[in-house]
Amino acid sequence: MSDSRALSPVASAVSGPLDPVAQARAERLFSDAMLESLPGVVYFYDEQGRFERWNRSFETVTGYSRAEIAAMHPLDFFPEDDRPLLRARIAEVFDRGNASVEARLRTRSGTTIPYLFTGHRVELEGVRYLVGMGIDIADRTVVSERLARSEQQYRELVEHANSIILRWGPDGRVLFLNEYGQRFFGYREDEIVGRDVLDTLVPPSDSHGRDLQRLMHAIRSNPAAYEQNVNENVRRNGERAWIAWTNRIEHGPDGSVV
Repeated sequence: MSDSRALSPVASAVSGPLDPVAQARAERLFSDAMLESLPGVVYFYDEQGRFERWNRSFETVTGYSRAEIAAMHPLDFFPEDDRPLLRARIAEVFDRGNASVEARLRTRSGTTIPYLFTGHRVELEGVRYLVGMGIDIADRTVVSERLARSEQQYRELVEHANSIILRWGPDGRVLFLNEYGQRFFGYREDEIVGRDVLDTLVPPSDSHGRDLQRLMHAIRSNPAAYEQNVNENVRRNGERAWIAWTNRIEHGPDGSVV
């Protein structure tokens, strides 16, 4: 189960004036392509169990039509004896933010398939939803690889379709900047990866005189204290932009911050 605040530092930001209709259309095409490229089933429903969206794989695997799924409750896709556990896990998502469960997905024909289901809570315009993915675990020799790959794509779809994704290491060097972030800051991938954030994305001080070098050092020293942070950033052309970042620490196998 992925956390709703994602893999890496994220900030919603606007790169410039865009036609709202064209932007909405582009984002919809992107999200549709991502949904359909995932190997698992993807679902998106509210606290009442009303489905808002799902991918084509969900229809293919279950055998239900789009109209039928729209009229069903999430628990309708499982045998009766699996439902208490699923009900508890769904409640856990809405209460705590995320959960996962192994359960038998029941198709329209009555066949059951073992699946690993993940989900996390998101809030849009004041309404809470559960966004999740299910992976067929009948063949456990490949499930770990497939789940890891799918979860990464899925997180990017849900969290970062129109936001900056920045991953940087304890030494301050940029490890990854997504395409939206590259367009926003004005760098190509080969121009930004490996460079220090202080030489590129963060100016020495902000327009109010705040020492941003000291701030970056503080974040590296105690990243857990900066899960939410607002600071001024700089684009390649010198333009300044205030960005609200939501940060998450990534740990290596030995527990160190990477």
